[in-house]
Amino acid sequence: MDENLLAAMVILRYLEEVEVPLSGADTQSHLLGTHIFLQAQESHTMTGGLRQAAYWVALRQEIYIAFVSQRSIVPTLEHCAIERSLEPGDDCTWANRIIVHCAHVIKYCFGDASKTTSLYDGLVEYCERWMTFKPPSFDPMFLREPTNADGDGGGKDKIFPEIWLLNDAVVTALQHYHLARILLSAHNPKVPRLGPSSRPALKIVDEDIKFHIRTICGMALSNARTPPCFV
Repeated sequence: MDENLLAAMVILRYLEEVEVPLSGADTQSHLLGTHIFLQAQESHTMTGGLRQAAYWVALRQEIYIAFVSQRSIVPTLEHCAIERSLEPGDDCTWANRIIVHCAHVIKYCFGDASKTTSLYDGLVEYCERWMTFKPPSFDPMFLREPTNADGDGGGKDKIFPEIWLLNDAVVTALQHYHLARILLSAHNPKVPRLGPSSRPALKIVDEDIKFHIRTICGMALSNARTPPCFV
């Protein structure tokens, strides 16, 4: 129940992520430790302070490793009472809502539960409503579209958009929003996989995914003051 040990475990997990390019392998040993500590403290993770801060870092770490490993989110991270309403709130509240939603999208895409169309539609609808009702502080302070989004040219052409955002919470939130949209596009149960209509449908999906990828990369390059956005 020691929140200091939970925070230490989260920091050690971050060190593992940083060392992957050097070691060539991600043992995920401290990720398992984080799961154990969170499970022991799950009823207190939303009480504020260091424990709550460590929880949010741990959840983002879990989303990252679940995405790259193409597996579901561990059940421990679903037990905390996190409201996902669209009521007015500060930037951090809105960021946390879409981060939790991204975790649910990963569960849908890579989990063992039935992938019903109604569940998929609900996930898409929440993404759309979150984007519609988010505060004005989430709007870019500056936006410049890429001059060569296809990436087939050279010189000074820009492949990624330039997107200046207000603060770290906004950067983190919007990147998780676009990550959720990528996953939902790739796992859309309504897209035909065979037949004459499959090729144009898959082309639309491919273009949609490319758009969200370029946006995520553009946000990272334009907001270098937020180092986690490069993950």
